[in-house]
Amino acid sequence: MSIPSETVIANALLRLIATRPAGSIVAGHAYRELAAVLPDLTIDDVSSFRNPTGSIFAWNVRQAVRHLKCEGWLLETGDQAAHGLWELSETGHQNASAAFPDGDELLAEMMAVDQQSRNGEGGPANGLPGS
Repeated sequence: MSIPSETVIANALLRLIATRPAGSIVAGHAYRELAAVLPDLTIDDVSSFRNPTGSIFAWNVRQAVRHLKCEGWLLETGDQAAHGLWELSETGHQNASAAFPDGDELLAEMMAVDQQSRNGEGGPANGLPGS
């Protein structure tokens, strides 16, 4: 399996949301678009189930979103109308702009670090920008 870690997913998600004019994305669209921009992800990876709540990939995406909300990069909303909408906070906007000057090169580097950590070669404890 080549399912990216929470760190790689969080960075890809930030980059994805930062490219949106409104700085937000509907969760259902984000899953599809993330799957499209993570080159090593396969159909089997997306559909391999961890438990009855969803695939391992979906679980990692939810954990990345939870982490980004805890860090204050994504807005936490209790508004039922906004449920399923992931939106950058002011801090998220500032950090995403600073963190992604080179776009695809940075994502490729993050994925390489993720692969190194999977192979036991070390790497940063938390690859999230600004951490």
